Amino acid sequence: IGFFTTLGPLAQAVGFWTSLLQTTKSSEAFEDLLKYARRRTRKNPAIRFYFTGHSLGGGVAKFVAGHVKRPAITFMAPGVARAIYFDSDAGDLLRNVTPALHFLTEHAVTVQPKNDIISRIDEQVGSVIETSCSEDWLTCHEMWPALICPLFLECGSMRRPGAPGILLPRGQCGDKYKDFKELQCKEDHSR
Repeated sequence: IGFFTTLGPLAQAVGFWTSLLQTTKSSEAFEDLLKYARRRTRKNPAIRFYFTGHSLGGGVAKFVAGHVKRPAITFMAPGVARAIYFDSDAGDLLRNVTPALHFLTEHAVTVQPKNDIISRIDEQVGSVIETSCSEDWLTCHEMWPALICPLFLECGSMRRPGAPGILLPRGQCGDKYKDFKELQCKEDHSR
């Protein structure tokens, strides 16, 4: 899996295919998203915004978060350290990516299950929280079996006693999680 850290230019291929498959160029879509994020964060400066996403959406969330100087929390997202090459049409937007990446070194978190290969594409910027996942690489990239279900297994719902339980979609967690409602945290997370 370590060889994926050398594939920063793979992000260029992602940008190419996104441009090809959409009616709008990927750089234009990204610029629209960035304008929207800037408008919302400027309009509401007292609100604490977090940018989040899963997989490629997490990579985009990191770029936007870095440009608007807000934290990013992503799940199974590719790294963005070398992704400045992803779209040569983005012009000034990506030429000014260095300050955004510098900001993310202290303000980005990526949850990375052990066997997930997508989050090992390119180099991660910021903190990485590695979680265990002993399934195949595809299963370890899915939110339910690689993150949400193991979190419930380890910590329960973390709701106060007597609070209503959290309902999960049927079948998402499989048989080994069927008793998740009775699970308690193994450590005290109430601090």
